[in-house]
Order: sequence, then C-alpha cells, then structure tokens
Amino acid sequence: SGSLAEQSGFGPLTSVDDIAHYFRFRRTIEADCAEMAACRASLSDKTRLRDMVDEVQQCLDGNGDSVGADIKFHTCLAELSDSRFLLETIDMLRPHWIFVGSFVRSLGMTRVRTGKRMTSEHQAIVEAIAANDPLAARKAMIKHVDGSERRVFKGQ
Repeated sequence: SGSLAEQSGFGPLTSVDDIAHYFRFRRTIEADCAEMAACRASLSDKTRLRDMVDEVQQCLDGNGDSVGADIKFHTCLAELSDSRFLLETIDMLRPHWIFVGSFVRSLGMTRVRTGKRMTSEHQAIVEAIAANDPLAARKAMIKHVDGSERRVFKGQ
C-alpha cells in the first residue's frame, strides 16, 4: 500500500549505487523469508508457490510485464515467514522493485534468456522449501537475488 511506503522512510532510488544497495538489502531480508518459509510451508503453500513460478514464466512467455507476478511470488514467501516486518518491508520495496523492473526493460534486455534463469532460480527456491530445507532455501534465494543483480548490472 502506498501509504506504508510514504511513512516508511524508504526514499526513491536516486543512483546506481542505490540500486546496488537495494539488491544487498533484498538479499539480507529475503534470505530470511525463504529460510522461515521452508520451516513453515504447508502442502498447499508449496502448490501455490509452484503456481506463482508458472505465472511469472507465463508473463515472460507472453512478453508481458513479469514484475507484478514476481513481486507476488516474493510477497508470498514473506507471508509464509510469518513476520509482519518482513512482509511490510517487501511491501515497502514495491515501488523500487517496479522502478528497477522498468529500468531493465528500458535497456531492452533479452527477456527470454534472462527469464529462463529467473525461473530456474525461482524453482530452486520452491524445491528447497518443498523439501523443508531452510539452509538450501536461504542459499537458493541469495543465488536468485545475486542473479537478479547481475542481470541488471551486467545484462547476463
């Protein structure tokens, strides 16, 4: 919700350095989200996560905007962490997430190639959660956020 972001003190991204710090911050909090989700996810949660991974891929296949579906996936992980602070933080990062997403699109990056990587990273997170393996989930999330950062900065 917009009001949350306004009172949060997360100002807009204003530099390339800011974008790097945004990814570093995401790595920190989302590693915890994934780890906690792996401890708590039910069978139906796991199914829902798999469906969300497919939804992101469908957006990519249709050359649509995958950012909304991607945020939904990461928000679901934060919900499963059962920490309102993690969930609210992901919510507050939404404008930054959208900003970075449109920045990447403006570079005309080849979405097919980068999308495949993103989806396999998402799948690795979900498989670790499905196996109730908190450490593997944590590592898979860090690999994913690092991959996202690399795609932004190096176009890989």
